[in-house]
Amino acid sequence: MKNEIQKLSKIVDWMYENSPEGVEILYVEEAFDRLYRCIENLELSEEEEFEFRCLEYEYELNYFYKFIHPESQMAEVINYILGSLNGILFQANLHQRIKKLTERIFIVGIKAAEEQALELMNLKIIPNQLAWLWEAYAEEYVKRGKFRKAFQYYWYAMDIYLFVTENEDEDEQKRIFYDGSSFLYISDIIYRIYNKATKQCHCWEECIKEFLKRWEKLKAYNYSYLYLAGAQYERALELEKPEKMLKMSLNTLRQLSPDDCSDMGYTIECNILYYLKEYQEVLKIYKKAKDKYGEAIVAGQCWRAALFAALEIMRESSGNIEKLEEVLNEAVDCYLKVPTSMLDSAKRYIPIFDFYLKYKEKQYIQIALIELFFDLVEVSSELMEKLCFDDESVDLGYYTSLSSLYYLLNDDMEEVKYRIALFDARHMNDPNEGKVLDEYLGKANGEKYNKRRGQLKRWKYDNTIIFLKSFTTKVDSLPMWVQYADEGKGCFIRISQEMFKKGQKLVESREDMEINNLRNEESYCLYNVAYFDGQKFCTSNGKDVTTYINAMQKIYLQILKVIDNCTEEIKDDVEEVVNCILNRVQYLIKKDDYKNEEEVRVFFIRNGNEKDIKESKCIEGGVPRIYLQLKVSTIIKEIILGPKIGNGYDKVPYIYWKLQKISEQQPVSVSQSAIEYV
Repeated sequence: MKNEIQKLSKIVDWMYENSPEGVEILYVEEAFDRLYRCIENLELSEEEEFEFRCLEYEYELNYFYKFIHPESQMAEVINYILGSLNGILFQANLHQRIKKLTERIFIVGIKAAEEQALELMNLKIIPNQLAWLWEAYAEEYVKRGKFRKAFQYYWYAMDIYLFVTENEDEDEQKRIFYDGSSFLYISDIIYRIYNKATKQCHCWEECIKEFLKRWEKLKAYNYSYLYLAGAQYERALELEKPEKMLKMSLNTLRQLSPDDCSDMGYTIECNILYYLKEYQEVLKIYKKAKDKYGEAIVAGQCWRAALFAALEIMRESSGNIEKLEEVLNEAVDCYLKVPTSMLDSAKRYIPIFDFYLKYKEKQYIQIALIELFFDLVEVSSELMEKLCFDDESVDLGYYTSLSSLYYLLNDDMEEVKYRIALFDARHMNDPNEGKVLDEYLGKANGEKYNKRRGQLKRWKYDNTIIFLKSFTTKVDSLPMWVQYADEGKGCFIRISQEMFKKGQKLVESREDMEINNLRNEESYCLYNVAYFDGQKFCTSNGKDVTTYINAMQKIYLQILKVIDNCTEEIKDDVEEVVNCILNRVQYLIKKDDYKNEEEVRVFFIRNGNEKDIKESKCIEGGVPRIYLQLKVSTIIKEIILGPKIGNGYDKVPYIYWKLQKISEQQPVSVSQSAIEYV
């Protein structure tokens, strides 16, 4: 490359790197013009001529867009520099140089890029090299997070590439596709359309349309089947009735030969078959994938689908011990491969899987015991579903002290504000908290538990922590003021249930890796509390759940019968599995003495090593209490000051001042209890 062109290149590079202004641009202009006139008189090789024209275009583009302001001149300017770009494209031989040129178009600005593109789209004769420019445009839009734009330009490039493969000779194909391998090149564009654009902006429907529009040409490429099937599958998940689209995706996939089906294809097929409840087919496909890819199955997705399918087959195989054992081994194999972050609802089975792995080689552990564990999980899950609080018409809130309100309102530094704190359930005011269900089932605990074994020994506490928050539907209730709001000197915070929907969406979005990596299932679901009157278990709004708890009692007694002759170690481990299963429901059962409180609860399970656990200030002579905070802002609708607060006007200015810091919330009203209480 001639020395003059190298100098010109340095001038243009400096111009783009430093954005000169004022007098500086005059010096740049003078230096560029001097070299430009000199180079015009030189005899240049084809490569040098091309580089010279690229530098000329880059200089003109930057200069005109940044220093010629009147709009009246812009049309003339655009046509002038566009002529340079058009000429460059027709003589371009180097793909990488067009990529660099495009980067500079985007450095000048999106406006420049879009105006250049608009004019080029109207060309009557389209150079094949325009595909390089559109491809580079797509990559630049990806860098800027404009994925729909990237999607659009990838398809523009695709159309030209497909034209070249069908209409141009071998020499031209070698020039456009580097080594002439159009198959690999177009396959890569298909890959990028899906992974760099479609997947990022979820434009699944548009992707399906674009594939089908060109299907006669694209069906020669294996990636077309794979990524069309992927788009159809993802689109199906957005539909209320996805079955038809899922079957279309499955049909698209099955047009690939087994040799061409990738790990992604196997994963999609497993997920579709799981949704269609063809669980045995899921395991067949999983085994094919396992045989082909072994431990390399992508990100555990295929293992995950197989695990959930195996769990469903186990439910269907109740009573068939032989079948149960066969599928259990498949499920455990998958469990060992699936990352904790992807287990989701299968996390409830972790204690069972761990127990089975520990004792699997010991003949005296019966599969019947494992089946009883699974039955206990199923009944406890049904109980939780029955206890779900689903009445959005009622007011919901909680009573607390003014000092707790102060801490809540001062949680305003982070993006998520006013986070409610949840403390260990063992700090609750009810001495029987968490014990009512144990007693009803016949579960011994503490000293009684050890006496049943005929021995006295130190009681070992497990490390499971239930973080709990109680709400109530009873607004402005005197007994509640006395019990929970500093004897009427505190407040009632009325909240919107919308915050729990946001929390559940956060869990389901899988965006929070802290949540994903928990060993226990996370849920922002609100639950009614069931109260036991000595005969029945009923919620304050009339739901009778006695049948479920009786079923749990029956299963537990069967478990005790199965392990009656087992070693103390096994009995301890069985008790631990049962406790882990019951942790999900035991704090939703209370004695009838508390029925008037009309409690609604949210809870989270931790094991003590999670990063989201915090400690409170240590009280002198005591141990700090630990707590969690919800990962969503509290949506406060109203604050009611207690009836024993003498002068509410002293408190109101501060409360309003703090509340106004959350601009997106509706105005919060502050009032005082109507109850006369002195």
